[in-house]
Amino acid sequence: MLQPPPTLTAMERQLLQQIQTLSQSLLARVSEQDLKIAALEAEVRARDEAIHSLTDTLGRLLGPPARAEFSPR
Repeated sequence: MLQPPPTLTAMERQLLQQIQTLSQSLLARVSEQDLKIAALEAEVRARDEAIHSLTDTLGRLLGPPARAEFSPR
């Protein structure tokens, strides 16, 4: 933390200390949230890859879609 200038009053020093403490607390919370977000993004990517893989497998197993007997004119 920065050292407050000697010209600050006791109340100003106390407020500065509270602001610095709050700032550190908020930075820690943001860091935790960033880690949670990164984990969720990784989970979503893994699920997307699994869905894509399943879709490809189903496509190979079922073959191409059947053509409609009656096509709209």
